[in-house]
Amino acid sequence: KAKRAVDGDIAIKRNRYIDLSAPNKKVNYALAAKHRALAGIKGYETDLTTLPAQEVIGHYRRLFNIEKSFRMSKSDLKARPIYARKQDSITAHLNIVIAALAVAHLMETRSGQSIKRL
Repeated sequence: KAKRAVDGDIAIKRNRYIDLSAPNKKVNYALAAKHRALAGIKGYETDLTTLPAQEVIGHYRRLFNIEKSFRMSKSDLKARPIYARKQDSITAHLNIVIAALAVAHLMETRSGQSIKRL
């Protein structure tokens, strides 16, 4: 696609493999080769040096479930808006929401259906 854009066959929109700094536009084949070599490789960065690599990967794989739970808590459980002003009332509201989230997660796990379908 970058070569076709440089040759003038298609319009240059935004292409990371076209070097626009040169006097004539040219394809950056080195960058394309680097990206092709790294395709499919995933890296994880952590400051926990004593944790085994497989455990770090396992935690990142479970991160999706945590993010899904927070999305569910905000939308399906209607955790917002909170119309409370006192700290105790806000804490109680969030505790109820988190308890409802735990129950909803249990219902999803046991039934095999999403909470919206239930």
